[in-house]
Parts: sequence; C-alpha cells; structure tokens
Amino acid sequence: MHSDPVSPTMPMNNPSKSSVRVSKARADMDYLQLTLIAGEDGRLEYSTTSHWVGFASLKPLIERRVPSVVDPDWFIDHWASLSLPYMIVSTESELYRYLMTGGHALVEKGLAERFLPFIKRSQLCRNHGLCGFLSAEHLPSEARNRVPTRKMRMRVIKRDHWRCVICGRRPADYVDVELHVHHIRPWGDGGATMEDNLVTLCQTCHGGLKPHFEPMLFGATGTAFLSTSEYVVQHLAGVRRYRELAALQYANDRREPDAAGPESNKPSARPKSKKRLRPSGF
Repeated sequence: MHSDPVSPTMPMNNPSKSSVRVSKARADMDYLQLTLIAGEDGRLEYSTTSHWVGFASLKPLIERRVPSVVDPDWFIDHWASLSLPYMIVSTESELYRYLMTGGHALVEKGLAERFLPFIKRSQLCRNHGLCGFLSAEHLPSEARNRVPTRKMRMRVIKRDHWRCVICGRRPADYVDVELHVHHIRPWGDGGATMEDNLVTLCQTCHGGLKPHFEPMLFGATGTAFLSTSEYVVQHLAGVRRYRELAALQYANDRREPDAAGPESNKPSARPKSKKRLRPSGF
C-alpha cells in the first residue's frame, strides 16, 4: 500500500542529528510492530505483523489482513539479541522522532491509528515467500499478471545460469532440454509474478513436480533464506537509506519556507515529499 507518512503539526528535528532513544513499553498500552526502511531503489517501505480477517478472492487467493497487537517483550528480546536498534513509541513526540529515524519500533495502537492512515484499514494481501505477505493493491501490474513478461522471464533464466535448478541440465548441453519459468507459489494460490517467486525448471522436472508448490525452491532465488548476519546487514542498510531520505526531505522543507518568505515559516499541515510508503510485508 502507498500512503503518506504522518503529517506533523510541529517542526521535526534534523534526522542526521537524531539519536534513537529506547523507553519502556507501558503495561497499560497495546502496541503494534512497525518497521520503516528504504529499498535500494530509493522507495520507502514498511512492514508490520498482521493477522487474517477474511478473503477478498479465492482465485487468485487474496487475503484481508490488519495489523496485530503484539507482545512487546518478545520483539524487544528479539531485536536486542541481534543488536538492532529499536524504539518504543508511546507519545506523539516519540512518533515524530521515529518517523525521522526509521527502523524497528513498537508503536502504541491508538497513536498509530490516529496518525498513520495505512494502519487503520485492512489490506488486500498476497502470499510472499515462505510465510510473508505483500499488499496486493499496489503491486506492479506485471506482478499481478499470470504470465511473466519476456524480459522478466529472461532475467530469471539468466539469474539461474541458463539451467534447471533441480537437475542442473541446460539446453547448451542437452538438445532435448526446454526451460520453463515456474511460479514457486502458484499464481492461483496467491503467488505474485515476481522474480523472487519465479524459478527456472526444465520441462521434465516441471512436469513431475508434485505437489506443484515446493517451498524449498525459494532457496534457488537467493532471496528467501538469509542468514542472521545477512539479515542484519540488509536491515541496517535499509535504515541508513531511510535516514538519508529523511535528512534530504528535512533539508528541502527548511529551504522552501525561506524561499517563499516569512509568511510560509509555519509548520506545514501536509508533508511536501512525493515519496510514498509501500509495504515490504504485511
């Protein structure tokens, strides 16, 4: 889902000088888990722990999901075990600070529903990877198609070194080999037409694949099974990119009122950034 970040009613601090402060979760509050990062393409992404509330479609399988109230202690222990920074967000000022620093957070449920519009409504989601979900509403059009484009098909085959990932045979060595690009999680079961859900199989292995959904094939994409160290490096890189974008936006917001004159030196009711949040998981 694409949605603007919170629209603050007061100026924010410079994110390049912000430090992540950790307070304690309050026993009288419910918390949602939220992660804000930026992808390598420079787009903002969020993920949250969610639960099923119904089906929007059975073919393809599309679920309705909403953010879940979580056990704060479990996430605090988990993040601490990985030495990952995080925030406990219980007040508006803490929320503003978190939106400028990103990363992992536990956000008080009422606060999130008040200021973060993408938290309030249910999301249409498709299965992603082994156990995750992606917003179905804002997937690229090619990801919603049943058949991969010719360019996507060639990218997958090239990634898999022009060979079947099961038997290893390739047309260069065996004239009878015909390569197919296969949905690991079937399209009808909610699998998107994306490179991390596609794999190269020869016609023999493809035809003999029973059941049609074989989760271990996710390992062939190079994206499904990250080690702990790889996950930590990937997450911290995403947080760094998020903070760079936040710092750039802060600098732009500081310049624009000065250029417009003294009458504009008031906190904006809407963020000027054209960046949108998209879910990396839901």
